[in-house]
Amino acid sequence: MHHVCIIKCDIIKYTFLQKIEMLFRYKEKSLPNKQTEQNKQRMSSIESIQKENAELRKIIENHAEEIERCKGVIFQLVGGLFNQKTQKWISKAHTNVLLGKKYEPEENEEDEVCSIWPTTRQGDDHEERMRKMEETIQKLEERVLNFEKKMLL
Repeated sequence: MHHVCIIKCDIIKYTFLQKIEMLFRYKEKSLPNKQTEQNKQRMSSIESIQKENAELRKIIENHAEEIERCKGVIFQLVGGLFNQKTQKWISKAHTNVLLGKKYEPEENEEDEVCSIWPTTRQGDDHEERMRKMEETIQKLEERVLNFEKKMLL
């Protein structure tokens, strides 16, 4: 009998200890733990920062692609705007400004007499043709004057 009493007491003690342990576990789960809440807040903050970082990276990549496309268009426009024979140096200067570089003209480029205002190859060709036509007209006018003088004499 004595053994039965010890076993019963042990069972009662054991179940009582189990009950206490279960009560502590329940309390830990049900009551908010300050550290657990702080950790959850930190994790959600880190996740939101990572998400925002990924979004910003996408925006930056899109902007970089847009900038490259704009640079390509500007290169083409600058190349077509200036006459490559007579204004190559100013075209290079503008391109270097676009790239953030300093342009140092070569010695022979400094000797060139041309304007910083853009002229196309066609415009320069037309200007040359007009200059020749004006010279021809001036020569013809001189011949007409000379002819009139001879006729009056």
